[in-house]
Amino acid sequence: MQSPHYLPVSGPKGVGAFLRRRWLAAIRSSARRAGIARPILWVSLPEQASAVGHLGEALSIYHIVDEYSGYTVEDEGLRQRLMGAEQALLDSVDLSIVVSDELMAAKSDGQRQVYLVENAVDYARFAEARQRAATPPDLAAIPGPRLGYSGLIGKRLNLSLLGTLAKAHPDWSLVLLGKVDRRQCEAELVALESMNNVHFLGRKEPHEVPDYVTGLDVGLLPYEINTETQHISPLKMFEYLGAGLPVVSTGIPAARRKAAFVAIGEDSASFIRACEDAVAEDRCTRFDERVSEAAANTWDQRVEQISTLLRRHLGAGV
Repeated sequence: MQSPHYLPVSGPKGVGAFLRRRWLAAIRSSARRAGIARPILWVSLPEQASAVGHLGEALSIYHIVDEYSGYTVEDEGLRQRLMGAEQALLDSVDLSIVVSDELMAAKSDGQRQVYLVENAVDYARFAEARQRAATPPDLAAIPGPRLGYSGLIGKRLNLSLLGTLAKAHPDWSLVLLGKVDRRQCEAELVALESMNNVHFLGRKEPHEVPDYVTGLDVGLLPYEINTETQHISPLKMFEYLGAGLPVVSTGIPAARRKAAFVAIGEDSASFIRACEDAVAEDRCTRFDERVSEAAANTWDQRVEQISTLLRRHLGAGV
């Protein structure tokens, strides 16, 4: 939900400057009412660079979860301005946090303080879902084996690969959980929607996701290979492991680093073979290994890692 003080911070030069001033004033006012004198400023988008140094912050942090230069946008000028804003932001904050080794390499230089904190899983929720074993009715109505993806459904996925998989195994069910973004992939989505064994179940609330994921037989990471996906740290990879599922992925670096737990398909044929092996596998065989790997990558651990960084920098008098 957006704050009642929400304002866009872009637009024509004069309008954009006016909106940024109003935006900063609203943040200062909210901080004063909350009794915050010297906030820790935490930004996650290049467009928020204008806030750094203007809020009396004790510490400024840029949390980077995507490689924005890999986004496909129709306005190349806009993309270039975004990249310029990000470089300025990286150089102005006290520290940056990235979620993947690839982002670490892309955003570091000799002067910047950049730290790796990967994404993780709400392990307790998935442990509870495993014990409950309560498959939601709309998922239970779909025949198995159920191979599924949970997350935003759009152009970052190799939707054609999913279509090939569905055609190769009409006896399997492909389940897609999440919001659908039809931009730049309308034809591929229409093709999938026309297939009887492909099921779009829509967006689920966060507290519902563990029951849906544990109701699958195989977790899929069917990403396109491009600049954007080569820098990601997929939340769902850890969630699949938290459910004890076998996982099959295209060759994104994040999955390769977990090759002990994730099968990699280099092309459509090997991706389908990996899915066949996953479906044929006795799920109990490596269940404990997968769950243990998820238990080693929890949000509690990540929060402690970030807290240590903040204490170190605040203690240094930044």
